[in-house]
Amino acid sequence: MPKSIIVIFVSLLLLISCNKQDEFVKAKLIPTRIDSLKTTAEIEKYIGNTDSLYRKFTLLKVQDIFCGSCDTLLDKLADSLHIDFSWQKADLDNNGYTDLLVTGTNKTYGSWNYDPKMEAEYSKEFNAFVLMNFGNSGIKTYDLTDGHYLTLVARIEYNGRQPFIAVYTPKVISVVDLHRREKTKSKLTFKFNDFIEYNPKPDTYDIEKVEYITTGCMGMCPVFSLNIGKDGNAAFVARDYNYTLPWQKGVLLNGTYKTKIKDKDLKELIDILEYTDFPNLKNDYHVPWTCDDTGAIKITYNGGKTKTIVDYGAQGTYGLRKLHSVFHQLRLNREWKFVSKETPYNYDIFKGK
Repeated sequence: MPKSIIVIFVSLLLLISCNKQDEFVKAKLIPTRIDSLKTTAEIEKYIGNTDSLYRKFTLLKVQDIFCGSCDTLLDKLADSLHIDFSWQKADLDNNGYTDLLVTGTNKTYGSWNYDPKMEAEYSKEFNAFVLMNFGNSGIKTYDLTDGHYLTLVARIEYNGRQPFIAVYTPKVISVVDLHRREKTKSKLTFKFNDFIEYNPKPDTYDIEKVEYITTGCMGMCPVFSLNIGKDGNAAFVARDYNYTLPWQKGVLLNGTYKTKIKDKDLKELIDILEYTDFPNLKNDYHVPWTCDDTGAIKITYNGGKTKTIVDYGAQGTYGLRKLHSVFHQLRLNREWKFVSKETPYNYDIFKGK
């Protein structure tokens, strides 16, 4: 056999072998109640029984939802994607259990029947979320909209046998430049206990320091900053509305605090930053509304390089949403040691300095 043919044959074998190694291996299905749900009434009842915050959730196709931010552009987007359903099923985290993606309207409660024991936002005219099935560990709800004014089209798409959630947002037209937005598509995977933009090959970076700061909003949004070093040493400056429990309950923190972040928590933060491909994120994000909070992240890495991301509304990407959540949790779930009543604030982060 000629040498050239042998080389080609060996190359093909290697290519096939690599493809097999990279092939998604689907977990064996473990049937649960979700698999038996067939009708709209059954699914709505199941959702209400599973999560008390969705007792009055109604399944609706995107085109059938009436809301303040629903318009013809959203309907046309849904039509172009052939969305003629309000729910889909798939094992989104490949744990063997079927998950449920739904779209509709949640009217569990509103300003007229507000229950302070229910830790949730006001009812949402437009709501898309996923019920993740963890088997014996239960069901957990993950909201894809996470804001009063975010409308989108979500559906399950596949790369071979591997399922993802594809989230499409319509173009936003506005006379105000900051409020305009082009049509987008996000390919989401379940990672870090949340949905985040899929990154098949994350790069690694030598992250030396991470700084985070918020500005507050027209309500009672927490105003605070975090400074986390490579060694895990961290400083937390609590200025306004930093309560230890939701709904402004618990202890109100105020002043400067310090602690040492545990290695596993520091690693998770770095892993999330790397997975989001932070150097290639935009420097500025802005939701198409006003009077909201801003979260700014500054990462120092690879020998003094810096990347600053200013995210007005904290909705820039699903990866950034996850990071905002991590920082908000870090200020409360550590044994912070009180240092002083001083609350120094470095607003230069917002200028990229």
